[in-house]
Amino acid sequence: MLSSPQVFGARWPAIRAAGHGIIGAVRSGPGPAVARLAPAGWWRYIGHHARNVANRVWHVGRFIGNLPSTEVGYTYAQAAGAHCKFAKGLMVVCTDAHPDFIPSGHGGLTIGSVYTTSDHTVDPSVLSHETKHADQNVLLALGDPVLYGLWYAAGAGSSRLLYHWRDARHDSQGRTCNDPNICYNFMEIWSGLHDGHYYH
Repeated sequence: MLSSPQVFGARWPAIRAAGHGIIGAVRSGPGPAVARLAPAGWWRYIGHHARNVANRVWHVGRFIGNLPSTEVGYTYAQAAGAHCKFAKGLMVVCTDAHPDFIPSGHGGLTIGSVYTTSDHTVDPSVLSHETKHADQNVLLALGDPVLYGLWYAAGAGSSRLLYHWRDARHDSQGRTCNDPNICYNFMEIWSGLHDGHYYH
């Protein structure tokens, strides 16, 4: 029977060295082995793009799930004379609405995936806040604007009770939230009180 050196000839030392390298990589565990065998930054690249794909899938799913409410929100924005366009995350941002259509003490309101405001431009932090309201609409209310209104009313009611018990809410920088309907409202806390500009 021929031995390996006889079969492979002069190439045998290189083949044997490659074999030892693979065995050593396997024995050293998957983490370091993959790190040595994969191109630099490969896992970081995959992780970054996987998150992007997941976010886009969620944005499409949220938009579809919110369609019943979004139709109501878009109709409301048109009645308010607002100008609408798509924004990040498949949100519909409608600006320059008549102030009478915006609840007192609020910069705007979100119905489904539609944010309507009397402002001419929308701050990115505000859009982030309103986007989380759109998340709530599909996750809690299954796209039903009436059910979402009930959820929000429950949050506002509990906030008023806590406000009368604990008084105004303060952040670590000494700013104050003093709206009884907002400060302890779990819907607004979820969306971010700072992003909603409720601390002054």
